[in-house]
Amino acid sequence: MTQHYYHQDHLGNICAVWDATHDSIVQQTLYYASGLPVSVSTGQDVQPYKYNGKEFVEMHGYDVYEYGARGYYATIGRFTSIDPLCEQTPWQSPYVYANNNWVNNIDWMGMSADGFHVPTLNWVAVDEQGKVLGYDMQHPDQYVYLIDDDNWDGTYEGLEGYEIIGRQHKKQRIYIIGEPCFYIGYYQTPSIVNGEFVVTAGERLMYGSKPAPKSIDTTWEGLSHYLFDSDRTPVALGGPNTFSKFLSHPTFISKRQQIMSGIAPANDTFSINMRNHVYHIGRTKVVYTSKDGEIVFYLGVDDGFWDVNVFKEAYDTLITKTNSSDGMGDNLEVLGTPYPYIPMTVRVPNSY
Repeated sequence: MTQHYYHQDHLGNICAVWDATHDSIVQQTLYYASGLPVSVSTGQDVQPYKYNGKEFVEMHGYDVYEYGARGYYATIGRFTSIDPLCEQTPWQSPYVYANNNWVNNIDWMGMSADGFHVPTLNWVAVDEQGKVLGYDMQHPDQYVYLIDDDNWDGTYEGLEGYEIIGRQHKKQRIYIIGEPCFYIGYYQTPSIVNGEFVVTAGERLMYGSKPAPKSIDTTWEGLSHYLFDSDRTPVALGGPNTFSKFLSHPTFISKRQQIMSGIAPANDTFSINMRNHVYHIGRTKVVYTSKDGEIVFYLGVDDGFWDVNVFKEAYDTLITKTNSSDGMGDNLEVLGTPYPYIPMTVRVPNSY
């Protein structure tokens, strides 16, 4: 049996395929900005999944990527049919790909003409088994409601009084009625008592189509999962240690003060280096939004555990004062494709 591993960039493009059995690169793909493979690419017949990790169908000169809802013709950077959700974006062409920003955006399922990964759902109703009973995109809510009896009338207004057990992540996929959803990770909801943060764990973050096998809170937990678990699937990021370190991090404190004072935008991103604080993640992206009297931070967005050189990198940073943060390069990615983190969500008051 031949074991293959895939190297992907920030857009999910499969750039190289490594044959671990024979220790050789069997496919290398370079792309034009629109996603069309460059002619100097090699081993293109090894496997068909390329740009954004989507299947490139070349039969009879078709040359179209299969995105699920529709096909994408990378030669001209346009979809071959209209966006099923085009009524949500009437200001632009229903054939446009990734909001014409091919470097930073993707259309994950071919149903989001504004360049998001998938459309944001505004509320979801589930039963005690996690099965989806209803949702829509018309109400600015973004909460997950637990429906525990037969009295719900199927409308958003009918959700009043039901328990809120989670919050939609902005990259949530579209759910199907009757399909289960899962709550991975958790919210930490801090309050202020006598000027001090008091943390109460409770609400859970809904994310993805299956539960995470575990959550990690230290570098060792991440390293152990990477080395010894046969299935290096995504893990939920963070626990009490991660949470407390994040709240006390100078970058977080400074950014929160800037948001509260109006110096920083109410919705934006920033980078924070947690490598020497909790887990091996290096400089990571934090997405935040400020509304309804609170700031919601998504820590570890689009990041993951890349390699096992954490100790050498920590040593280099400590001794040589150089910033050798995690990344691609020689002797990295020892086991092939890294696994992503499922972001930790932290809610803090907008003022106190």
